Amino acid sequence: GPIDNAKGTINPVNIAAWVDFSLVDFVKEVSGLSSVRIIGDASALAYAEFVLGAGRGATNLMGIVVSTGIGGGVVLNGAFHVGRTGNAGMIGHSVVVQGGNECACGQRGCVEAYASGTNMARNAQKDRFEDVAEAARKGDASAIAVIDKGARVLATALVNAVATMDLDTIVVGGGVINAADVYWQPLQSHFEKQ
Repeated sequence: GPIDNAKGTINPVNIAAWVDFSLVDFVKEVSGLSSVRIIGDASALAYAEFVLGAGRGATNLMGIVVSTGIGGGVVLNGAFHVGRTGNAGMIGHSVVVQGGNECACGQRGCVEAYASGTNMARNAQKDRFEDVAEAARKGDASAIAVIDKGARVLATALVNAVATMDLDTIVVGGGVINAADVYWQPLQSHFEKQ
């Protein structure tokens, strides 16, 4: 979730007990290390893909994690960019549906409220995203519609990110992509249409 790299804290909107949790201090205490830095998982994914993976050769890249939440990280002009607080590229809490579903962060219409695995499961009235994906594989119209809406909302955010940062590459990771057979085509289709 969102981090504060100056304070060394994390503030996941979906894990209340960890709000303002000083992860850096905790790791220093249990490890005995004197120097510890924090980086968001999606930022780490973006950098790793830029250096070693699907983003090699990119100039302006966004890496996103679609899982319990939705995170993002960016490489701009060939350089890793974390931003002032460490959250550059965090598109999960971008509002793309005016007056939409309430998000755990308190805003309405965030990408995460529709497109995270957790919220797609909630919107489909299932326990886990894996259950939504399995229902979609079996032709369940409600599950297919929830995945389609999540993919459409995420595609809108990605199109906005391309326009804002002049991206040439987007890398998508996270647990939801394990259901690429029912998720990838709607995401790609909505992105291309928009």
